[in-house]
Amino acid sequence: MKQGILGSVVKVALLLVVLSAFGCGGDDDATPTGKVVKGPVVGATVKDKDGNAFAVTDLYGTFPLTSPGPYSTTGGRYVLLNRDGTPGASVPAPAMKAPAGVSQITPLSTLAADATPEQLDVILTVLANMGADLDTDLSVKTSTNAVAIIFSETVGAVLASTPGSASAATKAAVTEALIAAALDLSEYAGTPAESVTAITTAVSDAIAGNATLAALPSLSASLVSAASTAAEGAGNYPEMPLPVIPTTGSNGGTGEF
Repeated sequence: MKQGILGSVVKVALLLVVLSAFGCGGDDDATPTGKVVKGPVVGATVKDKDGNAFAVTDLYGTFPLTSPGPYSTTGGRYVLLNRDGTPGASVPAPAMKAPAGVSQITPLSTLAADATPEQLDVILTVLANMGADLDTDLSVKTSTNAVAIIFSETVGAVLASTPGSASAATKAAVTEALIAAALDLSEYAGTPAESVTAITTAVSDAIAGNATLAALPSLSASLVSAASTAAEGAGNYPEMPLPVIPTTGSNGGTGEF
């Protein structure tokens, strides 16, 4: 009888361990979470490796990791940074991606997801030189991740400024240019203040040097302007959480998105 009771206790204990591992049967904190950040993106639909939508991000860009990556996102909105670093308007977020094993979905994880293995190695080196990696939380600016945030916001501004109506070839060219900019920054290790110029120059030169984009001068000029504004805005933004879309009304709902 005692052996049967002991066996039942062991089975129950094992079941609790399994449920805990999957975020079940405990408090809400047991479920791991990821974030979608180009500034925190609210209302983005997160899709799993099979393209199935399984979550929508909250006010802070957070979503539960209840489905396996790699991940992709569509929709959502974030707060644009003005050139002086003050919060601007709420604008649509670009579609983004993250490789398998990465829970922070950002413009930089998007480049990583589209890079070749050799390019990915360089991108990871660039991020390491900037004091970050693909899982660094870029929703809060600190002295440690400031350069990575400036780079991420700049890349994100170019992605967000690429028209949804653009051809697949044009969108591919934008990604190619941004990866080229990252490769150009492979040995960069400057201060946040210096990084604004270095990152803007690398992105601008990569856009100008891309044959497909160079043949579209109006688009190229727009992308360069967006990159410059984003780099300066992120550089001027103080060390604190990036702005989120303000809540409005008495029911706790969020602003328009």
